[in-house]
Amino acid sequence: MAYLHCHGCGWQQDDFWSEDGYNPFRNDHIEWLKELLFRDEPMAMDKWWIDEAGIPYQTREVTEKMPEGPWNKSSVDEEKGAERTFLRHEVLPKHMVVHGLQSMARSIANMQWRTEEEWKAAGGTNAPCPQCGESHWDID
Repeated sequence: MAYLHCHGCGWQQDDFWSEDGYNPFRNDHIEWLKELLFRDEPMAMDKWWIDEAGIPYQTREVTEKMPEGPWNKSSVDEEKGAERTFLRHEVLPKHMVVHGLQSMARSIANMQWRTEEEWKAAGGTNAPCPQCGESHWDID
């Protein structure tokens, strides 16, 4: 498993395929998408991620009590347990399914080398980048 990218031009591919590790057809991925497809309640998500992913969402104002506990950093006792109003960014589960399937398809379409063995057979760190032809690789 390795995320591969070229420092020469920015081309990148997702992790190499691994039967027991990364692959877009893992049962846990598929089961999660099936669960989402039949979920009705919108999911609260981080706005920066929704925007980056291009997923449609709705924003609504929510009022609820501040949670009690060590994560509440307020030093004012009256604020602990007080109500607060904030914006919640919500995504419909079916849009998460669509995003997940599109992401899998992009990952497969962009695979130049499916496995680490293919990468090594092509020259490994000496292999030319499919976009710029240079060999300025980084593997994470």
